Amino acid sequence: DMKWRRSWRERHCLNFFVNFSAPQMAGFFDSAFWQRMVIQTSYHEPAIRHAITAIGALHECIMQRAFADDKQKAKAMEFALNQCNKAISCLT
Repeated sequence: DMKWRRSWRERHCLNFFVNFSAPQMAGFFDSAFWQRMVIQTSYHEPAIRHAITAIGALHECIMQRAFADDKQKAKAMEFALNQCNKAISCLT
């Protein structure tokens, strides 16, 4: 099953989304939507999984921008863009 074949980086960014991004987004929108529905749906919908992985990666990059060097930032941005591309590919 593909949902179990995630890289360490994908799992890390999903975890970051669940623990940090979703709760912050829930402050602006319906919390059940971000903290429950989106996360549950990501287990069955690859496009959503890749999209929230990208959000988690970008959010972590923003939160750590003072501590990361340019190479780390570039890698994080590349990973997030790759996840966005995967999300879009799942929709076509």
